[in-house]
Amino acid sequence: MKKLLFLLVMAICLVDTSFAQGTKKPVDFTLYDSWKSLSSQQISDDGYWVAWNINPQKGDGQLYLRGWGDSADKRVFNRATQPNFSPNSDFLAFKIVPQAYTVRKAKINKVKTEKMPKDSLGIYLLTGDQLITYPNRDLCGCISRSTGQQYDTGLWRNS
Repeated sequence: MKKLLFLLVMAICLVDTSFAQGTKKPVDFTLYDSWKSLSSQQISDDGYWVAWNINPQKGDGQLYLRGWGDSADKRVFNRATQPNFSPNSDFLAFKIVPQAYTVRKAKINKVKTEKMPKDSLGIYLLTGDQLITYPNRDLCGCISRSTGQQYDTGLWRNS
């Protein structure tokens, strides 16, 4: 009797686990486009601010900004990449790339390099909750307000 009960319990367990495994979707190439990657993690020098990028395999990514320990929602910037905090944590500078669809369409139409959509510079003032954008900018260094010395933030100059 104990043997029969043991076999019955084992059979139920095996059947139950086989059904659970059957409901999982196998990983294949159709799922690759839905995967996202984390990149460009930055922490401000004072340790209060955290910024990071979430990028899909295809399409436009997002830059997230959050104050450490803040219960408030995080700030999200669409198509923003390469975040850089100022040395005294006054602002966050980042590149704003054109929409992926627009760039792809221009490449398909064989638009000349000079006419291609350009990147922009975004500066988010951390103390004032204000976003300033400068269109058509390239990389450059900045001058620190506190020391007057030039430092490389990965910011942008006119293109």
